[in-house]
Amino acid sequence: MAARLIKLRYPGTCACGVRLEKGSHAWHDGETKSVRCLDCHEEIPGTAQVEPLPEKVDTPPIAPSEELAVPVPEPTEAPALPTAACEPETFSPGTGGAAARREYERRKAKDDAALAQRHAFWRAANRFFYPDGKQTTHAWKVGAEGEERLARLLEELMEDRVGYPLHDRRMPKSRGNIDHLFVGPGGVFVIDAKHFKGADISVERVGGLFGPRRDLLKVNGRERPKLLAGVLAQAEAVANVLEQARVREAPVVSVLCFVDGLLPARKSKRTAQGVKLITLKGTRDYLTAEGPLSEEQRHTVAMTLHTAMPPMGHG
Repeated sequence: MAARLIKLRYPGTCACGVRLEKGSHAWHDGETKSVRCLDCHEEIPGTAQVEPLPEKVDTPPIAPSEELAVPVPEPTEAPALPTAACEPETFSPGTGGAAARREYERRKAKDDAALAQRHAFWRAANRFFYPDGKQTTHAWKVGAEGEERLARLLEELMEDRVGYPLHDRRMPKSRGNIDHLFVGPGGVFVIDAKHFKGADISVERVGGLFGPRRDLLKVNGRERPKLLAGVLAQAEAVANVLEQARVREAPVVSVLCFVDGLLPARKSKRTAQGVKLITLKGTRDYLTAEGPLSEEQRHTVAMTLHTAMPPMGHG
């Protein structure tokens, strides 16, 4: 068997005593299982001679002018993509009645903790007569339910592309909130929801002749001036936000919505101090009436208010 020139995987020793390191080249004899260095192999008669590798020939560099020219296609303009109509920004109205619901749950938890310290008889009696906590606590639950019902109606109007509702919004520079805003064809409606079940709502006009004339809002015969003052202050805050944003095309309207109330029969008596009085049933007709704002303007105004007046509990 002829010897083969191999690269040693293990160190070895030639017959001449030369140490052959791992990775070096040597001649391997398969019959004798021995290795020989390159010098010893050349001295043995009849062994093949390994031709030396040709020397590296330096080739002159190719001049730039002699380089192969690779044709490069001329740049062409990409075909214009079809432009789709701009979709309005995603609008989130918020959660109607969220602040009132949180306040009810806070008060209810406080009532339950206090009741737990009392005798079992009184605990049972209180839970029977006042399942929702104290009367003042129960009022928050009733108020939250009224706001939630109105919110659902306003969101139906949004689905019908009538306008944009914004629920439970923070008043700038105040700890108070606005129950509902609705940006519709007629402008920005600032709506304060009141849930007086079956209450008789009336407006009495006093003064005149030699003194200023003013309207008295009454609920079940009791004068409620704070209801008017509250929603008027909210409307002023909204008007200031729009003025600072230089949005002047949208009128701001104050509204009191008595969810389950009974309004005066005469329509002239359904306004007090410039505040419009409506019920839940009459809300749709009132807000869908034609007005100066286009659909695009409504969206712009709604996004302005959404940014300037975030929902309560956010930011």
